[in-house]
Amino acid sequence: QGVSSAASDVYKRQIYTQPAPSFGGFVTLYSLGILERKKLQDEKALDTPRFVYYAAEASRLANVDRRAVIGDPAWSNVNARASVLLSEAELDRRAAQIGDKAFDTAPAGNIGNFVAADPALYDTMAALDKGRAAAPATRLAQARPTARDEDWNTTSNVAVVDGYGNALSMTTTINTHWGAHMEAAGIMLNDVMSNFSAGSSAPPSTGSDVNGYQGTKRPRTSIAPAIAFDAEGRLRLVWGSAGGGPIPDYIFKSFMGHVVYGLDLQAAINAPNFTGQNGVAELEAGSALAPLADSLRASYGYDTDTLRVTGLLSGLSGIAVTRDANGRAVYSGAADNRRSGAAFGY
Repeated sequence: QGVSSAASDVYKRQIYTQPAPSFGGFVTLYSLGILERKKLQDEKALDTPRFVYYAAEASRLANVDRRAVIGDPAWSNVNARASVLLSEAELDRRAAQIGDKAFDTAPAGNIGNFVAADPALYDTMAALDKGRAAAPATRLAQARPTARDEDWNTTSNVAVVDGYGNALSMTTTINTHWGAHMEAAGIMLNDVMSNFSAGSSAPPSTGSDVNGYQGTKRPRTSIAPAIAFDAEGRLRLVWGSAGGGPIPDYIFKSFMGHVVYGLDLQAAINAPNFTGQNGVAELEAGSALAPLADSLRASYGYDTDTLRVTGLLSGLSGIAVTRDANGRAVYSGAADNRRSGAAFGY
């Protein structure tokens, strides 16, 4: 437990990624599952209208469900619900829902009910509260009125492979500018309260309060560091990204571009971004996808409300592992050209 994984007979890769309370790993695996069922492995390019349409609609479906079910697994049946949503049968059903026209509103999947649990069974911090007065009822965080530009530059990812072949992908964030404005042992502490859900009038049985804030409860996050292995179980790709809510879209874009379509890792990382994380399709402004907006609206029934061109500032970094003619590992590092970053080998 503690890792999300999915194997694919078509992609022939095993991916390990971030579990709940992050929704990043869930959205990554969900979207890849739908793309496989839509035969996107045959598309061979990240910037065709067909690829962008199916990738954006898959992201819209994945993000509808993650909002309903992903939160701290110590406080709900998150892992059980995520397993249902990532099952072969449910992914088959969700993929079949994507037709020739874009969703006006992405429908929810088989999200089931929110079931509270005793956090002391899972969380050592919660165990400290045993015997104390009952905690107050779960409360919902208030939405911040406006975002600050610098909020998008407070997350970093590092991908490492050492001389023994051990691999690490780590995404770290302080969430907003200077985090909590508090330092401990030279480390700026995260200001993560805004990652709890804003108010909702929906009843708790829908799962809407799965991410409401409470003492010892961990808020969800979008981070999705990942490690992929090839069909023989050998290390294939180590990667992750900064970039807020669309992080999992950046992750599966890079996987599709490099591993499935055979692009150089740097080219896959630099490829235009898209997302469906806000319930609508979004394309990266100033990229090769932006001019496709009008044709996508005409071909797939989007309007200006369901398909937007906006800034999508990814911060990807990764290491690809390929094999030379003698079967020896060849390492290639890459960092997103949208932010400062670099690849080093020694």
